Amino acid sequence: MKTISERLNELLKACESSDKKIKWKAAWTLATIGEKAATPEVIQALIKLSKDKDACVRTVSALALGHLGEKAATPEVIQTLVKLTGDYNGWVQSHATGALGRLGEKAATPEVIQVLIKLAGDQN
Repeated sequence: MKTISERLNELLKACESSDKKIKWKAAWTLATIGEKAATPEVIQALIKLSKDKDACVRTVSALALGHLGEKAATPEVIQTLVKLTGDYNGWVQSHATGALGRLGEKAATPEVIQVLIKLAGDQN
């Protein structure tokens, strides 16, 4: 039986694939693992995926960052998610917004609150 560390290494390799389906599935799996996957390497891999040209990959990377919880609430992750709230794809925006909420108190910066208020106003 493989250790969590070995499984995370396999998922990190999958995040580097040129196949968007493999990247999407790797990010989804990291999301389902949750806080136990919140290592610096995983966080960096998900930030990289958040810049992917495929909207599905960006969507799931945002979802996964949120599921990593407060351990992932670094300034770089928060900035990445704030940027994704302005993505042209509505699914990416929605999952980035949800991810910011899942990061907890650390993500409740004045900038994040301002972005969320703007987004709420745009919905009306």
